[in-house]
Amino acid sequence: TVSGWCNMARKARETSDNGIYHILHRSVGRQPLFEDDADKEKFCEILEQCRTVSGFLLYYYHLSNNHVHLLLRIRKEPLDTVFRRIGTRYVSYFNRRHDRSGTLFQGRFSSEPVCKETCFLSLLRYLYLHPSQEGLCVYPKDYPFNSAGDYMRGEGLTDTEYGRLLMKPAGAEAFFG
Repeated sequence: TVSGWCNMARKARETSDNGIYHILHRSVGRQPLFEDDADKEKFCEILEQCRTVSGFLLYYYHLSNNHVHLLLRIRKEPLDTVFRRIGTRYVSYFNRRHDRSGTLFQGRFSSEPVCKETCFLSLLRYLYLHPSQEGLCVYPKDYPFNSAGDYMRGEGLTDTEYGRLLMKPAGAEAFFG
């Protein structure tokens, strides 16, 4: 091989038997992914559009200033296609709106399979607490750019049925505390 390049192949993603993944995607150089609430609203709009086209179930989302968390189940399209669709649409919008060019996301997104119900619930609680731990709000349910409010109301962008089923008998309010 020339200078060992043959050994530098990227590690294959772990796959999930049930199709559920925790996605984390960061911005390049920790720059903002969202300049204001309008950007976050547009990202949510893109999530909804892509969910319709790609057929994934969105169990939780959280938009931080420089990264995004998604908890989803793929169904119709593979994970790479789903996130390429989301990322391409958002970067195109963001670059156009903010008169910039180039990449916005740092490398490829990370994905972790979520194969056990206990892991799903632990991750749900972690994502729920994330905005208050980042100082974005005092009470996570008051942060408008995550799924907490959807779970409390039982409606919104998030597909809450599976998560709410696993939270029983306590329910969302008791589970999230």
